[in-house]
Amino acid sequence: MRELARVVKPGGRIGMIEFGVPGAASLRALWRLHTRVGLPLLGRLVSPDWYEVGRFLGPNIEQFHASEPDLPALWRASGIDDVHEQQLSFGAGLVMWGVRSDQRTA
Repeated sequence: MRELARVVKPGGRIGMIEFGVPGAASLRALWRLHTRVGLPLLGRLVSPDWYEVGRFLGPNIEQFHASEPDLPALWRASGIDDVHEQQLSFGAGLVMWGVRSDQRTA
């Protein structure tokens, strides 16, 4: 994030679309079923490589969000101000945006 903030001019906008993990336990159970079973099966219809991508996504999305739960704080620490986030699809998607601060980031 620091590198992204460094290369955007001060006052420039930064946005991100990211996978998320639903917060509600019942939705998270459905999400896990989809990412652990549905995505690999859908991927298998395309190719063996996409099957592996499908198997990789769910566990890694969940691990990422468990290890870095405060993305807005990470953005602010990197020199991005006025950070906003919006969850989509009951939390399975995340849109974030902010503005590069006028101060220089290290």
